[in-house]
Amino acid sequence: MKQLKDYFRMWDFARWFKLTLAVALGLAYVFGSGSIYLFGSLFFGVQAILNMGCGCATGNCTTTVKKDEKQISYDIEEYKPTK
Repeated sequence: MKQLKDYFRMWDFARWFKLTLAVALGLAYVFGSGSIYLFGSLFFGVQAILNMGCGCATGNCTTTVKKDEKQISYDIEEYKPTK
């Protein structure tokens, strides 16, 4: 449960707005008519959950990352079996 709370705690305003818009469009699809609402709901829902933006054509798919997050790097060493 702590991991889930931490996941939502690092969301910014844009992600919350996209999720709210996705829910609103989903409700408009359920209680109204028109498949454009379903498309919009899925579009904004995927963007909110996966933290994606609209600029994938320019190679800039992700949105901004908070400065306090740590970057992890790994050193890969060659495996040398013993004889």
